Amino acid sequence: MVASGSLVLVLDRVGGLEIVDVANPLDPRLLAGMNTPGYAWEVYLAGDHCLIADEYFGLQILDASSLQPAPIAGTANTSGQVQGIDVVNRHAYTAERLAGFSVIDVSVPSCSGSGQCGRHAG
Repeated sequence: MVASGSLVLVLDRVGGLEIVDVANPLDPRLLAGMNTPGYAWEVYLAGDHCLIADEYFGLQILDASSLQPAPIAGTANTSGQVQGIDVVNRHAYTAERLAGFSVIDVSVPSCSGSGQCGRHAG
């Protein structure tokens, strides 16, 4: 779960991402949601994009700029089951069960899919 201002991004392992407006804590409102192809473990908000550690389906990058059902802007395939993520500047660091970690350049989200944008396994 990640909070930014009055927005909270909540993950449901099987249900994907939900974006909730909590400006009125007594009346939270679901603004948008997106089911990911895998099991959503962790979310990171980076500008207008949500990066989701999506276990068997790598790193999912969702466009959250419009707060409508969030389309997938990019996917980075990894060699392990992604269960954790952190982002520093333009690099996402993924923790992968049984495979160590990856460093993925996410500066161009639509380019992340094949790993040709600077994926480094470790």
